[in-house]
Amino acid sequence: MTPGENIIKLRDSELVGSRLGIGAMTWGDISMSPRFNPARFAYGPAEGKEELRKVIEVSLSNGVRFIDTAAMYGKGASELYVGELTEGMKITVATKFPSSLFRKTKDLQKDLENSLKRLKPNSIDLYQIQYPSPMFSIPKVLNLMADAVKEGKIKAVGMSNFSANQMKEASDLLEKRS
Repeated sequence: MTPGENIIKLRDSELVGSRLGIGAMTWGDISMSPRFNPARFAYGPAEGKEELRKVIEVSLSNGVRFIDTAAMYGKGASELYVGELTEGMKITVATKFPSSLFRKTKDLQKDLENSLKRLKPNSIDLYQIQYPSPMFSIPKVLNLMADAVKEGKIKAVGMSNFSANQMKEASDLLEKRS
């Protein structure tokens, strides 16, 4: 695969990323991670900022231009590391709402602002709903995210851990907003 074949455009947005990305689920203070953390058990914790800097350097040198994090990873520590270590780099960063299992629809704006502070960009490249939850209204959260796109706080909206039907419903709702 040539470097050009590795880069993809994210649907109708101006965002580009690589087909392969970095997952930052275990980045940050391991004491802040939940006890049951499948990624931590499978891969172990990151060994500090210098190791993470090397991960990014090796990844960039091999064409990786996408990194995925979330507000709930390490209670925000992962976003802090990603923000610090990717500052000024041409890399697409994705993060997610909510920041904890008990967040509600009304918490989206606060969580978004906190993610912006930790990641330090002018806007978040890809802001996703981490998972469907009975704690918040997916249509209302999607509408708030679409509002944040219009405000320039988010460049693109996505979903993580959704079924095909949930993805279709979300896509239909967002299509009506465009």
